[in-house]
Amino acid sequence: MHPKSPSSSGRKIQMKPRRVITLVFAVAALTALAAGTRKMIPENALVQSTVSAAGTNMAPIAAGLVLTPQGNLEYDTNRPGADYRNFEIAQADPAICRNECASDSTCKAFTYVKPGVQGARAHCWLKSDVTTASANTCCVSGIKSGGNSSSGLEVNVNRLGGDYRDYELADNNPNHCRDDCMADSRCQSFTFLRPSYRGPNAHCFLKNSVPAATQETCCISGVKAGGGGGCRSEYTMNAPSLVGVYQKVNITFTAPADHNPKGWMGIYAAGATPGKDGYNTWEYVGAEHQCSGAVTVNGVPAGQYVVYYFLDGGYEKIAARSNLTVR
Repeated sequence: MHPKSPSSSGRKIQMKPRRVITLVFAVAALTALAAGTRKMIPENALVQSTVSAAGTNMAPIAAGLVLTPQGNLEYDTNRPGADYRNFEIAQADPAICRNECASDSTCKAFTYVKPGVQGARAHCWLKSDVTTASANTCCVSGIKSGGNSSSGLEVNVNRLGGDYRDYELADNNPNHCRDDCMADSRCQSFTFLRPSYRGPNAHCFLKNSVPAATQETCCISGVKAGGGGGCRSEYTMNAPSLVGVYQKVNITFTAPADHNPKGWMGIYAAGATPGKDGYNTWEYVGAEHQCSGAVTVNGVPAGQYVVYYFLDGGYEKIAARSNLTVR
């Protein structure tokens, strides 16, 4: 056997502690640098970066401010009221609540409640009307895209031009913009600009004409029935989703000017086939040469029903059906 070289053995003994000492100093330096860096970054800056990564506004939420909608979602926004259905969501994703609303003909708006607010899981609230928005970090809300609310609102629609008056709406409720248009003889259409697009509050634009409609998430618009652009070319129907036992049911509609007054509204038991199975109650639309109107139908017993709008005394369905719960 050959003995190890003293010089070789010496190098090994000397190099090992130097490497250890160098490594210890390097780790300590990195740890100190990281600690110093954390102290230099304000806590709210980290929160804002996280929020920004989710696609929302980086600015802090001011009192009364509802954030700009992102993908038809209104972040940090609650819309209390008009609830007809609610349920837990296993996955913390507001898009699931939005999609449930989009697939339900009764739903006009929704509010997603974040996990930890109403229990360990997220909660989804579907609404039969578009209620007032309020700033609240508990929730994410939205209005059904591309569809009209039960109040005749054109959701995510802008009508640019024709403005003769505009003003702030502190309560951020598009129904008030619509009501102001209805009460003003000059107004033929309107556009509600959502909060944060032109300051913290919403804006209402009243118009003396009916400009072309464009799809934009900034806005909610509407056309006064019978004004400016005349009657709509299509039939629509809006019925309540929940009424009391034998309570009369008030159903509103829009129709072309030349529609037949013998169009009719019928209420059928869920699962029944119009024309084959009997109705529970019905009423003619009437209102000849009117662009819109309302029909009051007699009440029915407790149960699940479907409301239909039929053409000219027959069974041709001319508007989306609406589910009705009576209890």
